[in-house]
Amino acid sequence: MTDLDESRLKRMIGHFAKGKQLAFVLLLCERMAPALNKFSKETGFDSSIYRGYLGDAWNYLDQRGSSSNYGEMAEQCLEHAPDTEEFNHPLTSAALNATLSIAATMGFLADDDVNHIVEAAGLARDTAALYAQDIETTPPRSLDYDEIIKHRFVQRELRQQVEDLEFLEALPADISQQVVPLIKRRAAGTPALLPPDDGTAR
Repeated sequence: MTDLDESRLKRMIGHFAKGKQLAFVLLLCERMAPALNKFSKETGFDSSIYRGYLGDAWNYLDQRGSSSNYGEMAEQCLEHAPDTEEFNHPLTSAALNATLSIAATMGFLADDDVNHIVEAAGLARDTAALYAQDIETTPPRSLDYDEIIKHRFVQRELRQQVEDLEFLEALPADISQQVVPLIKRRAAGTPALLPPDDGTAR
């Protein structure tokens, strides 16, 4: 079983230079984005600012421009996040977590605090946990914490985070423009967190 708690993740992330830290959270966000995209398409929610801000973060990683307004961008992400009481859609929580992860990414770019990255990783884990609870729960019984953490869907996400850390560890210490395409290919080739492609989608 993969066990990646917040303290362990923070220690591992803390050894990385900023470029690798940003790359890790971008891989997280790209894995969560398909749920937001599907939610937006099916509900009419405008998610364009989130895709735009992710593009800004990729540009930062690629050393093609920076902004002094990342803190403002983080605030806008929070202000425009979908209201779970307003939408009745199976992916509402996943979409919300995706927007919050992008807000965390902008927060990291604003102040270099790795706690934003740890928060995003936790949101990805929580998204997997909520889905596991949903597909496995038969009222009145629900999964307890240990059952959720051991669930194959949550374990898949935790393994992916560990594999992403190992992938980044193997790269040069400082991310150059020549390395960024490798990270983008990994993002494009990694399965979405939700909806799953393993036949468990509802």
